[in-house]
Amino acid sequence: MTPAVESLSPAEARRRDAFLRLARAVGAYLHESQRERGVSALHVESGRKLFARDLGEQRARTDARARGATTLVESVGPALLGDAPAALDRIGAAVRGVADTRAEIERSAATSGRVVDAFTRLNAELLAAFDDGAAHVSEGPVRGLAFAAVALQHAKEKVGLERARLGAALVAGGLGDADRLALAELIAAQATYLHIYSMTAPTTAAQMLRRVLAAPPALEVKRFEDRLMATSTSRPVAPVDARAWFATISRKIEMLGDVGDATLSFLPTH
Repeated sequence: MTPAVESLSPAEARRRDAFLRLARAVGAYLHESQRERGVSALHVESGRKLFARDLGEQRARTDARARGATTLVESVGPALLGDAPAALDRIGAAVRGVADTRAEIERSAATSGRVVDAFTRLNAELLAAFDDGAAHVSEGPVRGLAFAAVALQHAKEKVGLERARLGAALVAGGLGDADRLALAELIAAQATYLHIYSMTAPTTAAQMLRRVLAAPPALEVKRFEDRLMATSTSRPVAPVDARAWFATISRKIEMLGDVGDATLSFLPTH
């Protein structure tokens, strides 16, 4: 059921509409940046063998979303963000870092760790704009919906980081103790954000999330995670294929994106 929304003043309605536009544009940019992070990390770790034909197309998708999101931040930022020029400066600096990393990849000078760090910095700045926008919508149900959308985006970023970091480790031959610790931390962070989402999202959206987490891709990711956490020199288990890992967790991420889109649909547009 769609939550009731109090009558908004014209200024509050403008901020709500601006947040909705910002959330969709920044969310789309985040999605492509997250995927490029994973594709690039595995590409680099494999000696530029994996995703060699996909990388150019993925960069084009990321750049297309970047242009739309940047234009939108410029247009709605003054009404919605605490300091829009500063946010644009930080995003711009992170974008330049990604461009430098892309150039390093082309020179075969990049490491998977450098790739993950550059895109994670960009995504952190995009999430900060998302957070700031949610904090400036009106109090009450509208803000609750906005915070639910924020929590889901943060959870999705943690899943995307898991995809990139563990995928690169699998290409390199398996997880070390530091990778297992990172995996445990990422799983815990995801659980926290998804719990916040479940407590703040409309019932229908929270039910959709539960279906996603019970669907085959999410269950298969959980089985992968259990195997990876159990693997050690004293307790070896069957290796996990990096391509299979990437494909399966990507499907989970796509489904979380669908939940995010559904959440935004609960924000009234009139």
